[in-house]
Amino acid sequence: MLGIEFIDLGWKDNRYMHAFGSLPGDILLASFEQAWQKMRQHGHPHAPGAHSITQAAV
Repeated sequence: MLGIEFIDLGWKDNRYMHAFGSLPGDILLASFEQAWQKMRQHGHPHAPGAHSITQAAV
C-alpha cells in the first residue's frame, strides 16, 4: 500500500492521508467485506476502518 500525507494543507494543523491503490483487496477469492464479516462472526473485535491506512493515520 502506498499513501501520501498532507500536513497544513489549506490551514494550519490540517492533516489528510490519501491512499493509492485498492485496500485491502480480495483475500483468497473472497472480497474484504466477506472476509471481515466472517472474522466478525468468530469474535474479531475491530471495525473495517481499522484495516484502512487512511483511518489508521487519523
